[in-house]
Amino acid sequence: MTDETSSDSSTPETVPQVDPAVTDAMRRTYPWVRFFSIVGLVTAAFMVLASVLAGRAELPAGKPETTMLLFGYPILALVYVIPSLYLFRYAGRIRHFLATGLASDLAAALNDQQVFWRIVGIITAVSMLLPLLVAIAVAFGGVPPE
Repeated sequence: MTDETSSDSSTPETVPQVDPAVTDAMRRTYPWVRFFSIVGLVTAAFMVLASVLAGRAELPAGKPETTMLLFGYPILALVYVIPSLYLFRYAGRIRHFLATGLASDLAAALNDQQVFWRIVGIITAVSMLLPLLVAIAVAFGGVPPE
């Protein structure tokens, strides 16, 4: 026979409590996370707009720089959009946690933060490796002379 009044931590009625200091830190973090996610998205939109406008103006001239404008800037914009969307998602999870106060919602928010930093780490590694690979290619004659 089991005692139904025992405080077994595995019962569904038991909800882990979140320290108020953690909740306060998340409350103070939320507006900054939301702000930077929006800044990243707006920056990407301006990059695409600049690409289209400048590319359109330079396309009739047939300059090779136009290729960079038309294709390079949208690729860079994508580099801004991806982490910004993860930040936006993280901000939403923080907001949900602040509304519920549940430890499981805090864990979901922190998981989204971890995904954001993983994406930023990958982008950083690629952006550091790419110039190195280009330099090696140039050093070994990978770029034909003009």
